[in-house]
Amino acid sequence: MANETMSATANGFDFWIPLPAQSDVRQFDRIAAGGRDGTALWGVATGGAVWRWNQRAWEPVPTQPEVSNFSQVSVGGDDGTVVWAVATGGALWRWNGRAWESVLTQPEVSNFSQVSVGGADGSTIWAVATGGAVWRWNGAKWDKIPTQSNVSSFSQVSVSGDGSAIWAVATGGAVWQWREGDWIRVQPQADVQSFSQVSVGGPGGSVVWGVANGGAVWRRQASLWVQVPAQDNVSRFRQVAVSGADGSTIWAVAEGGAVWVRGRQV
Repeated sequence: MANETMSATANGFDFWIPLPAQSDVRQFDRIAAGGRDGTALWGVATGGAVWRWNQRAWEPVPTQPEVSNFSQVSVGGDDGTVVWAVATGGALWRWNGRAWESVLTQPEVSNFSQVSVGGADGSTIWAVATGGAVWRWNGAKWDKIPTQSNVSSFSQVSVSGDGSAIWAVATGGAVWQWREGDWIRVQPQADVQSFSQVSVGGPGGSVVWGVANGGAVWRRQASLWVQVPAQDNVSRFRQVAVSGADGSTIWAVAEGGAVWVRGRQV
C-alpha cells in the first residue's frame, strides 16, 4: 500500500482498498463507522464476536457471561464512542467503554433486528424491531414511528452522523426517507429498483450510498443513483458505511467478508 492512502475525499472516490487481513479474524458480517474523522470502525465478525479497528489492526471487544454473540453494531457521536449493538436473539446493548450494558426493554417491543446511532452526542437512535416496525429512542424509552398506508415494514434504517437525516429500506427493497413526520419514497430508476441496505451521512444527510440487491454499490448524485464501478479484485458487497463529518470516508464489507475502504492514489 505504498502508493495508496486510506483517506478519501469528495473528489477521490476512485477505488476500494482492502484492510489488512489478520489470522484471528478473517470475515465480517457487518461493520459500523462513525466520528467526525470517520475512523471509529467496529465490526461483527462471522460467528458473532465484536471487533474494533485501532488504525493498524482489529482488536477484540471483551465478551461477558450474559452476552457474547452479536448480529449488528452501530457507532455514533462526534468522538465515535457511542456504540449500540443487537445481540443474537434481538436484545439491544450499549458499550460503556468497558463492558456491554443492557438497554431497557418494554412490553410492546423487546427484540430488534437492527439499530442505527447518530447525532453529535450519539443520542439520535432509531431501530428496526423484529417484524419490521421502526422505533425511535427518546432517552428513556422507545417510541414507535407511525406506519402509513404505502409502507409499514422495514428491514433497515440509517441515521446520519449529525442526526439530521433518516433513510431506510422497506421490506421488498424500496428506499424511503423520513421527512417532516412522514416516510417519503425515494423514486426508483430503471437501472436500480431494489436495495438491501443504505447508509446516510455528511452535512444534513447529503451523502447517501447503498447496496443494491445483487451486491452492486450505488451513491446518490443530485436526485439520481449512480453506480460505483466494480474493480477486478472486488465487485459484490453486502454493506456500505458512510462516515466522517463531511461523509467522505466510505467503508464496506465485500460479499466474502473482507472490509474495504474507499480511497485514492497519491
